[in-house]
Amino acid sequence: MPGDDLLARLRRFSEDAFPQYRQQFKALVEQGQHPTTLFIGCSDSRLVPHLLTGAGPGELFIVRNVGAFVPPYDGSYGLHGTAAAIEFAVLSLRVSRIVVCGHSHCGAIQTLYGEVPPEAHNLRRWLDLGREAALPVVPGPKPCAAPSSAPWSCSWSGSWTTPWCAVASRRAASRCTAGTT
Repeated sequence: MPGDDLLARLRRFSEDAFPQYRQQFKALVEQGQHPTTLFIGCSDSRLVPHLLTGAGPGELFIVRNVGAFVPPYDGSYGLHGTAAAIEFAVLSLRVSRIVVCGHSHCGAIQTLYGEVPPEAHNLRRWLDLGREAALPVVPGPKPCAAPSSAPWSCSWSGSWTTPWCAVASRRAASRCTAGTT
């Protein structure tokens, strides 16, 4: 997809789609965002949270990263994008639902089972988050097809040790949901 095509589609949104949603966007600007759901999903270009959920503008607070991993809480206060997004969603936006969405044919999980390029230091470290949940696979033509969500399950189970998720779980209306597409 050439860059000019993307720019043309952005212009088309401004001219065609935006006018249909003008009042909704205006209200979101004036009243602020009040999403009810934190959606944590993979960066994979084939995963489209708004299409999957049927959500409209302002309904989802979305965090996307390679593999839809949620790192375990380690008490450090560094540059942790996913952790910062969870804190913001739970403590500031007061979302009532957290969804972690894995998906089939995930490139991150396939890389976890395969070879990480030697120069991809950050990717290697990130994928280490899923190694303890990686299932043994028998080499074959499609060794990654069946266990595509196993490391995501580890990410799911280890993520709720954070103090802010404890805050969310104490709220009567809050709930955490896990699933794969």
